[in-house]
Amino acid sequence: MKTIRLISAMILATVMLSFNACSNDDDNTEEIAGTKTDLVGTWVLIHNIGYEREDSNSKYYNWDESYDFNKREGVIIFKKDGTIAGDVDEGTWEYTKEKIILTFDEDNSKIEFTILKFTTSELVVETKRGSDNGSEYYSKTTYKKG
Repeated sequence: MKTIRLISAMILATVMLSFNACSNDDDNTEEIAGTKTDLVGTWVLIHNIGYEREDSNSKYYNWDESYDFNKREGVIIFKKDGTIAGDVDEGTWEYTKEKIILTFDEDNSKIEFTILKFTTSELVVETKRGSDNGSEYYSKTTYKKG
């Protein structure tokens, strides 16, 4: 189950990293043109990059993986009723213009993804977390709708 959540987190992280924030007041209509309605449907993992380490004494584990869209690995389905399905644990999803939050039914845990890029056909998210003991996790995930 943790592996599935990690994959889900990586996928959403990739979606969030594609969103490029600007230092000026320009609206990023091209980068985040998708709407909550556009999010509903099936999204297939196509790329994930990131790193993690267990604590400040651990080495970093890095990854940079591409996936074949046609093999449909790492699928996440955002249902209209606010639930999620596919290669993830059961739960619910919330959407704002900048974030996607997944809440898993089993233990009520949450994963928050920052949206980097969101169009009707592509979603790029990122997620980051760390702790006082030096553990770190970062993932940028790209999905394609289909």
